[in-house]
Amino acid sequence: MVRIHVLMWLGSFFLWYLLYVSSFCALIFPYGIFSLFGYLFIWKLLWSLTVCSLLSVAFTTPAGIPKKFAPPDEFVEKYSRSLLQAIAEWARSQKLSVRFRKMATDLGITKAPNYCYICRLIKPDRAHHCRKCGRCILRMDHHCPVLGECIHMHNHKFFMLFLFWASILCIFAATAVMPTIISRFVAIYWSGDYSRAIPTILVTSGAINALVCGIALICFLRELMFALLRNETTIEGIALNEYGEKDAFDDGVAHYDLGSKFANFKSIFGSNPRLWLLPIPTTYGNGYKFRYFVNDSDVFKKKRKSSK
Repeated sequence: MVRIHVLMWLGSFFLWYLLYVSSFCALIFPYGIFSLFGYLFIWKLLWSLTVCSLLSVAFTTPAGIPKKFAPPDEFVEKYSRSLLQAIAEWARSQKLSVRFRKMATDLGITKAPNYCYICRLIKPDRAHHCRKCGRCILRMDHHCPVLGECIHMHNHKFFMLFLFWASILCIFAATAVMPTIISRFVAIYWSGDYSRAIPTILVTSGAINALVCGIALICFLRELMFALLRNETTIEGIALNEYGEKDAFDDGVAHYDLGSKFANFKSIFGSNPRLWLLPIPTTYGNGYKFRYFVNDSDVFKKKRKSSK
């Protein structure tokens, strides 16, 4: 079911490719052959980067959570009545790098790490259970219903590149045909030869759709980029906006900001600038161990607002 979304997107991009080449380049392109080759080269380059980024999003599966985060079944069954206390002891014995939060149990308030009762494992920091994917996802950003894929630590870069290259492709397609469309409509109006209007109208509708899609993608990319520069996932941002800076872990308000926007950016895109715009894996880290910093609630709130 997941791959159906990707196949539909690929079909849409191939159809767009054929329509652009046949309708614009073959029917109404007004310039010489060398200019045509230049347009086609740029178009194919942007199109290829977009499609490759899409495929990288789809086929980069989430890394598995290490077995040490999953207590044995007999352990869970044995301590079913005091499971959270047992989970806390297990996490300490395994020296798991997880935060403990206050939780209410039948035996009172206890501090224990987040536990997934479906996957039967201790959730690493920033991991969440995705109901659509049916598993816990390391550093889950969000589940994208349009692509049918979870955006996580190891395909986050590819998803942002997909938005970036797709928006550039849309804007290029729209702006490249705009002068030709205007001149064609003027020529048709003054000549009265409306037989040439059909391909022009077809290209115009495609250009308008591309422009609207490009603007929408840029707006979405902008929000994701601002979150990345704070080293904040979409889920974490929603939780902060909805519940405020509450001290759920009883050790201060934590954030994963590495100290600078550049450092936060490199945590996903890597340290090699030559690879930032290419759909090549450059994200470092294992996805279950993160540095976090504890701030006073008011200080954290002001810092977060200033970064928007």
